[in-house]
Amino acid sequence: MGLAGSSFAIVTWNLQGSRGVDAEGMSGVLDAVRPDVIALQEVERGQARRLAAALGDASMRWAFKHFSWRTWPEGLAVLTPHRLTSATPFVLRRGNWCSWRRRVGIDAVIERDGDAVGVIDVHLSPHEASALRVAEVGLVRTRVGARALTPMLVGDFNELPGGPAAAALQAGGWLDAWTLAAGSDGGDGATNWTAGNRRGRPPTQRLDYVFVPPGWVVDEARVLADADRHDWFAERSDHLPLLVRCHRAQAIG
Repeated sequence: MGLAGSSFAIVTWNLQGSRGVDAEGMSGVLDAVRPDVIALQEVERGQARRLAAALGDASMRWAFKHFSWRTWPEGLAVLTPHRLTSATPFVLRRGNWCSWRRRVGIDAVIERDGDAVGVIDVHLSPHEASALRVAEVGLVRTRVGARALTPMLVGDFNELPGGPAAAALQAGGWLDAWTLAAGSDGGDGATNWTAGNRRGRPPTQRLDYVFVPPGWVVDEARVLADADRHDWFAERSDHLPLLVRCHRAQAIG
C-alpha cells in the first residue's frame, strides 16, 4: 500500500539551542508520537547529533545557518528513523556568516516502505520583515518548480496565521495543515511565547507550520504540550513542537 492511506507523521520544533538542549527529555516527547521526520530550527550540530542518538541513532542532516559569538554555530536539522535519501542545504537570505539574519533551508527526501516524501525545513526572517519572508517563500517555490514529488514545507515561519508568506505559499498550492485539521487538539495552535517570562502562562501565538501539498489529507494537527507541562517546555525553548499526521490520498505513479 505504501503511503497511500498510510499515516505519515512530522514534527517541527524550534529548540532555541542557544539555551542548551535537553536531548533525553526532548527525545522522550518525540518518542511518544513516533514521528517519521523531525524538522528542527535553532539547533547546533552537536545538539542534533545527541538528539538523534537519544532517538535510537536516527538518520540526521544538519545545515549551518550562522556563527554565534556565545555558542557553537546554529542551524537547522532533519532527523528520521527511515532512509534519508537526500538532504541538501540551501540559502534563503544571504548575509554575513556571523549574522543571525542569514537564513537557510534543508531540502530533504525520506524513503519509507518504498515510497518517497519530500520535506523542506525553513526558518524564515523574523519581526516586521514580511517582504523578506515573501521573498524567501518565493525562493522555495522556485526551487521546487514543477517537481513530480512536491515537498511539504515546515518550520518556524515567524509569521501569524494569514500573513503574506503563508498566502504566497497557498497561492502555490500548499495548504496549512492546522487549518485543514481544524485544530484537532481543540486549541488555537499557539506554539510560541511573546517576550517576557514564559513560566506560568500559556503560549500566545502560532508561528510554526506544516504546509502540505495537494494530494495529502491531514488527519491530525496537535501542539505537543499539555497545559500542565507548559512550564517544562518553557524552560527548554520559546517554541512548542507541532505534530501533524497526514496521508497521501493516492499513490504517485
